[in-house]
Amino acid sequence: MKTSFLMLVLVLMIPGFCLGEGPILEHIADPMALSFVATQSMDLWVDALGPWQFRAECPDGLRFLDQDGHLVQGGQITSGIGPRQSSHVLDVHIDLSVLAAGRHSLHLQVFLEGAQGILGLPIFPHTWILPLNSGKVQVERERGVVSIPSGQWFLLEPGDRLFYDQQEVFMFGLEPQSKATQVGQIPTDFWWAAESFNVETGDWGALKLNIQGPSLGGDLIFRSNPYLHMGTSWSLNGRTLACFRDAEGSLRIRIPILPPGVHELNGSVQALLSPPGGQGEIWALWQGREALCTVQIDRSWFNHDRVETLQVDTTSPLLLPSGRIHRMNGRGGVSVEGGELNVVIPLDDPTQPIWTGLPLAGSLPRSPHSQEQEESGDFVLPVFLWDQGLSWRLVTRSGPWFLDATAKRQNLYIQGQFGTTSVEISPSKQRALISSNLQRPQGDGGWYWWDTLDLRKGTYSQGKWLWTVHIPRQSGHMPVFGVQYRGENVGVRIGPEDVGLRVSSNTWAWGANLKAQRLWAETFRPPLRLEVSPQGVRFKYQHRGQGDLQVRWEVGCLHLEFKGELWEAYLKARSQGPLEGGLRYKKGSSKGRVLSNFNTALQIKNEMTFQETKGQLGHVLSPWCTLYVEGGVRTSFSWKEQLLRNDLIYGGGLILNPLPQVVAQVGWSNEQKWFVKAGVVVPIVGRKTLVNFE
Repeated sequence: MKTSFLMLVLVLMIPGFCLGEGPILEHIADPMALSFVATQSMDLWVDALGPWQFRAECPDGLRFLDQDGHLVQGGQITSGIGPRQSSHVLDVHIDLSVLAAGRHSLHLQVFLEGAQGILGLPIFPHTWILPLNSGKVQVERERGVVSIPSGQWFLLEPGDRLFYDQQEVFMFGLEPQSKATQVGQIPTDFWWAAESFNVETGDWGALKLNIQGPSLGGDLIFRSNPYLHMGTSWSLNGRTLACFRDAEGSLRIRIPILPPGVHELNGSVQALLSPPGGQGEIWALWQGREALCTVQIDRSWFNHDRVETLQVDTTSPLLLPSGRIHRMNGRGGVSVEGGELNVVIPLDDPTQPIWTGLPLAGSLPRSPHSQEQEESGDFVLPVFLWDQGLSWRLVTRSGPWFLDATAKRQNLYIQGQFGTTSVEISPSKQRALISSNLQRPQGDGGWYWWDTLDLRKGTYSQGKWLWTVHIPRQSGHMPVFGVQYRGENVGVRIGPEDVGLRVSSNTWAWGANLKAQRLWAETFRPPLRLEVSPQGVRFKYQHRGQGDLQVRWEVGCLHLEFKGELWEAYLKARSQGPLEGGLRYKKGSSKGRVLSNFNTALQIKNEMTFQETKGQLGHVLSPWCTLYVEGGVRTSFSWKEQLLRNDLIYGGGLILNPLPQVVAQVGWSNEQKWFVKAGVVVPIVGRKTLVNFE
């Protein structure tokens, strides 16, 4: 029995040219089948200034998929504007019903219009190249340089170097092969060099994706969440690649055929304005696989609403959430970190805690009880907080002992006759620190000593002179000495850190620092200060009751900063680069039963404009219940990139405070959905003692 078969020979041609030997793509088809699909990878390198197209035409019985995915006899395989290098897979559909058994030669013509370039055809184990509309193509090999005429196929050999108009072309490898000869190609491996990194709002961050070759290349797709803007300048091994944004906003990059080895794809991403705690995410998709990179966005200039300024009227020492003890001399502001529920504890009366991390926290002044003339009582104060998880705090005082402990840190203070010894333990940082400021007067003026784990510090004063010594505990280290002279109009300081001089009067002063190479001068009325150093010039002016103004000139950059009670602003003008500046405002107030809090911030950075405006309005329904609503808008805008993103912020809830020691918030917002915060302080007050731990 005789077996019949169809031998199909597919030939790519350029009209009007038939120069020398060329590639032959042979396929065997079943004559009983109605159709056959031949696939072939190819690479295109284009040199153009304007629009161009690469198209093909074929005779009856042949059709191919064009760039829109349609089966056509003539049409565009790809097109573009300007230079490009790209990889493609040509799918040719053959109608076998019009062919008899035997060998058939089928011709497909290709055209490059509006440009010059090179067509590459990898057919295992070789790679063929074809100059298109250009006689500037050369191949450098050990035997010399070969010039290839336009329209003539040329077979590359291992070790060949390809040049176009004396510029080396790297896109054509020797390892990749025709899909018609491959069986089950394994997807190319790729991974992020850094799977997570930090970027400030408005700044650009570098991206690097490693790709393992060999690979046939193709389109690599980058998708990101709304808080990132992908840059359009990408390079592979230092050579620029073409990229574009598709209709879905994804970034597509044409990856050429890759030889064996690891290849670096480098680009950048810009951080937009995200909600507090928000992060950017980038997905790289290629050949059916995915790699995720996360970007932690630092809101920086827009984090001012995360710092709460509490208006407190008291002389009681305040134990802050950080563990620091702060004393108030009457009414004033205390800044603490906001956002999460926490508590400030008045040590003179721990039964009157001040809650932080709640809406409208800065709207009302607080006046905890102060026992200025009475002895402070010993107490045990357990604190339990629920805010996206349970946390605790234990504060105790008994005689000379004082303890402030949380799951993240433990601070212990012991007050003795000659000073205070403190022990700080931080399990999260795997650190323990013991220090003391035991003061032992000796002689006229007396010595004062501070002991730590690393060294012992001592000072001795005599008249206008002050001597210091630091004695390291570790052997092999020499003691360090310093001396200061503090006269009425002249001061001198000599120490290991620096040598300084100060000359002053009732209205002015000037001085110098040797190590820092800094000269400075200041007046007290009005309060002006001028500094000159190798880093630049700094000018500071303070207007009482209005705010501080600072002007700095560093190499190539002018800085202006203003900070007032309600307003803050800054401006950076660089000799090279765009202008940068910011403005922000925050105020809380109360009128009768109505409470309000308003803050807004604006920033221009790296040719982007960001703004965030938020407001809270509350109504005191009863002494223990407050209803509140909040709303705002967050914007990222770039005229150059035609980018605009607006996020609305809205929500509301109830704040319940039935006892000073108990608080709860039940709320909903479009960013957090439903949430609950709750805090309980259990004060156990005992006998009274008189000890100061500051």
